[in-house]
Amino acid sequence: MDEWTPRVAVTPPAFCKSQSLKTELLGHFPNAVFNEKDRYLSGSALVDFLTNADAALIGRDPINTELISSLPKLRMISKYGVGLDNLDPEAISRAGIELRVTSGTNRRSVAELALGFMIGL
Repeated sequence: MDEWTPRVAVTPPAFCKSQSLKTELLGHFPNAVFNEKDRYLSGSALVDFLTNADAALIGRDPINTELISSLPKLRMISKYGVGLDNLDPEAISRAGIELRVTSGTNRRSVAELALGFMIGL
């Protein structure tokens, strides 16, 4: 019998346009589905896209109490990109959904930019 593989729904257009990122993710999660609309999703479009997902890789899509209550199957949310202003961490936690973020991934770029600005002064 085959091992169960979670269904991952990927919403960020930048991720979905990258063939290398898609290929790598599909290597780990062959049931992954990708947002092909070339825009961020919200409201009923986001609910429809995430309905059957066990996990979601999201970008700037708004994740709030109303959305979470419409997605009883969702068990994990992973944030792609920086900033958490589009998320409601308390609502995510109350629903028993695990939230993963990649904090600090842009720290080198920010440090280089700041150093460049200082040199430019």
